[in-house]
Amino acid sequence: RCQRPVPDRGLGVVVGDGLVATAAHTVEGELRGLTVDGAPATVVAIDARTDLAVLGVPTAATPMALADVVAPVSAVLHDLDGAHDVEVVRTGTLVVHDTTDRVRHERQVHTFTPGVPAGTSGAPITTADRALLGIVVLDRADRDAADAVTSAELAALLSVAGSPGPRLGCGRG
Repeated sequence: RCQRPVPDRGLGVVVGDGLVATAAHTVEGELRGLTVDGAPATVVAIDARTDLAVLGVPTAATPMALADVVAPVSAVLHDLDGAHDVEVVRTGTLVVHDTTDRVRHERQVHTFTPGVPAGTSGAPITTADRALLGIVVLDRADRDAADAVTSAELAALLSVAGSPGPRLGCGRG
């Protein structure tokens, strides 16, 4: 059984000049004031298929480079409690049946263990040298695992959003 997303909060990561990536389910739905570290943010791009969103927000933070690696690989989850070692145990296609829109979505994900607590959607998982592997979108509490949409999916969304985006580099596995 998957944990229901927490739609009123989420985490994110700087991926370009003034761009923050997060899980789409944390920003879609009813209109509300979006902020990143207290600064007003706007949705630049959103993709239901991947459950990713890109927000525009003034930030001086350095964007993360994207890593293109596949499982198995050791990784680091960055959440509000700090950095935690995780293991990416599978990289592949996740099929999601959206019961609201009655649509079937396929997305490329890294499945990692252990799972994540509610409110972790949008958190980055990275290589040990802090290159971005993916964005957390789904907890699988029944398996003590979670899924992060891959950096390749994020790179595709950034290209559609018209951003020069971060470089797609090779991480170490």
